[in-house]
Amino acid sequence: MEERPAKDNMITVYYCPENLEELLGFIAAEANHKEDKNLGAALDSLHDKLADILDAYEEPE
Repeated sequence: MEERPAKDNMITVYYCPENLEELLGFIAAEANHKEDKNLGAALDSLHDKLADILDAYEEPE
C-alpha cells in the first residue's frame, strides 16, 4: 500500500490486487458484524465500489 498526503479532504491509497482482495474481506467482515446499520450500509457500499474496481482491473481486455 502506498499513501499520499490528503488533498481536498481525500486520501489516495494504492493497492496491488492481492492486497485489495484482502481488504475487501476485512470490510465485508466488519460490515456483517456492525450493530449500527448505517455504518454497516456504508461499509457495504464501500465494499461494492472497491469490488467493482478490482473486477475492472482483473478483466482481460
